[in-house]
Amino acid sequence: MKKLLILILIFSANLSCDKNIKITPEINLTINGALTENIESKQSGGEFKILLTANMAWSIISNKSWVNINPKSGDAGKNREIIIQVEENIETINRKSDIVFKCGDILKSITVTQLQFNAIIGVALNKSSTAIKVGNNETLTAVLNPTNATNQNIGWSSSNPSVASVSTAGVVTGVSAGTATITVTTQDGNKTANCNVVVSTNTISVASVALNKSSTAIKVGNNET
Repeated sequence: MKKLLILILIFSANLSCDKNIKITPEINLTINGALTENIESKQSGGEFKILLTANMAWSIISNKSWVNINPKSGDAGKNREIIIQVEENIETINRKSDIVFKCGDILKSITVTQLQFNAIIGVALNKSSTAIKVGNNETLTAVLNPTNATNQNIGWSSSNPSVASVSTAGVVTGVSAGTATITVTTQDGNKTANCNVVVSTNTISVASVALNKSSTAIKVGNNET
C-alpha cells in the first residue's frame, strides 16, 4: 500500500512539473520563396504568397484596408500558405502597410510598399501642322506628361477621314485634297492635342513640250491638227 501511494505521489509531481513547462513561441516567414521583411508591389497591385511556420496558434493583423490576408489565423504547423492580395493604388502618392504576425508573445512584421498612380497632366504632338500628298503618309508622335504616367493608353481620331485618315499608331494617310485635324486623346483625364493636316494632289511637273511638226502650210478655210 505504501508503494502504491509513493507511485501516485511521483506521478502527480510529474504532472505538476509538466504544467509549468513553458513553450517558447517561434514563427518563421518566407515571402515568395525568399526570407525578407518587405513586399514591393506595383501600382496595379498583385498577389504574394507567404509560407508561415509556427509552433503554436498564430494570427495576422494589417493596418490598411487595401491589403487583404487569407487566412488571418491558424494553429501550429509548418509552411502554412498565406495569400496577401494588394489592391490597385489609385492615389497619387506611394503608400505603405504594416502586416503583423503574432505567435504567443512573439511579433514579426513585414512592410508592404506600393507605387503611386501617376496621373497624366497633359499630352503634346511632335507637330502642330503638316502637309502630305494624296496616298502618302506621315507618323505623328504623342508625348505624355509625365512620361512615366501610369495609364499610357491613347486614342487617335480625324475630323475629316475622307481627307486624312489616322491609324491607332498615329499614322496619318492622305486620302483626298483638303484639310483635316488629327487629335490624340489620353484615356486618363481625356487630355488632347491637335495637328492640322493639309492634303494636296500629286503634281507632275512638265519637263518639256514638243509639236508633231515644226512648220506647216494650209489653205484659207482649211484646218489641220
